[in-house]
Amino acid sequence: MTNLTDLFPAVPTYTPAMMQFDGSTGYYSNTFTSAGNKVTGIIRFSRDSFATASGEYLFNSRKTNGRLQVVVWASNHANANYQDRVGMLVQNSVGATICFLISPTGYMDGEAHTLFCSFDGDAGVATFYIDGANADDAGNAARVAPTTGTLSSGVTTDITVGNLGASNYFAGNAGFFGHSDSYLTNWSDFFYTDDSPRQLDTIGWTQWNAGTFQTPMMTFDGSTGYYTKTQATSGNKVTLVARFNLIENPSGTGAQYVVRSSGNTTDSRAAIILSDGNHATPAVRNTINFLAWNSAGAIICRLFSTEGVNMADTLVTVFASFDGDTGTGVMRVNGVSEDATHSSRVAPTTGTMDTGSATQSVGANWDGSLSSNGNIGFVGMRDAYLTNWSDFMEANGSPKALDESTWTEWGAQPLFWNEHGDMVNNLGSAGALTKNGTINVGKGGNYV
Repeated sequence: MTNLTDLFPAVPTYTPAMMQFDGSTGYYSNTFTSAGNKVTGIIRFSRDSFATASGEYLFNSRKTNGRLQVVVWASNHANANYQDRVGMLVQNSVGATICFLISPTGYMDGEAHTLFCSFDGDAGVATFYIDGANADDAGNAARVAPTTGTLSSGVTTDITVGNLGASNYFAGNAGFFGHSDSYLTNWSDFFYTDDSPRQLDTIGWTQWNAGTFQTPMMTFDGSTGYYTKTQATSGNKVTLVARFNLIENPSGTGAQYVVRSSGNTTDSRAAIILSDGNHATPAVRNTINFLAWNSAGAIICRLFSTEGVNMADTLVTVFASFDGDTGTGVMRVNGVSEDATHSSRVAPTTGTMDTGSATQSVGANWDGSLSSNGNIGFVGMRDAYLTNWSDFMEANGSPKALDESTWTEWGAQPLFWNEHGDMVNNLGSAGALTKNGTINVGKGGNYV
């Protein structure tokens, strides 16, 4: 006899853990730099019905005034429109409420519920879903319809999970929390209609970047995999672009080459290098370096990112350019100008760079040493000085789709370019690179 469970086995579900908040002292907090008039929040929570005549905040994003706040209310709240309900609140920069959506009752039942809310102050629209259903009770008398408005934003924006900052503590379970300064409507990418959360892409951030251009990546094994090409370089200018995440290479020296420009056989012209947590010099650990050399091998530019690069979990887009004729250099990491004060920093200065036929490389040094151990894509190189980083990436580092016909962003066809990092299919003028060792299609997109 065949059992139904044999024919229809249980479907495995993703059940992320939740944290239990005590309702009086427990909460999480941080500060960040917010931007724009769009915001999205997601959280999974459970709360029994309570009778404290107040509200408890699931999370609160606030810079002067509330950018996005989500609250659950007591069953005996003085305002009957709030009782046993969940609400999302947005204020403009002068403190006026420009969106206040309130759910029906039924969510204070001790069961887990997944909430998705998003607001766009430029368009005056909002999305509010709980457990896969539209949670905007349009008939609630306290509701404030979404309208356009400028949100408070800037440095030291506060975000808390579990209270309003110093009051209205949440006394329940919460997890699966996320927040983004963007307007999203793709709630079904985050959870199923039965409220079960989906496991999210935490490398390419596919769900959080919905509607934006996504670049697939190539995965380098950290020992054998890299690309090379013998190609002539010219002049004293160079621009390098790459998107990557790298992890510490236990067998390495702590330095990993992302992309390298060479001249005069093997002499370096410029490179993007990651100094990971194994670097022999503690002061340079967990930083991104952009270097340029002159024809005598002296470093004439070395710019550092701020410390604390979270290599394994975060994709970064780097735009770096140097002009040896004028002694200027620029490095942008995820849209932020990076030139941190550092004892090993070398200020950009004039110099003659090596030129001629040489081995260019992606994913390692020209000879395969100092190899990358992670994902690399969106790779390009041109012998020119550029400053138009915003043509290559959004302010948050998300890559932009580039013109691969007339090369508008590059100004001319670069030597190397491939948005997904497969340099055997180089679209630049130098032609196909040679693949060495093990390189596989990686995370961050669907290139096959």
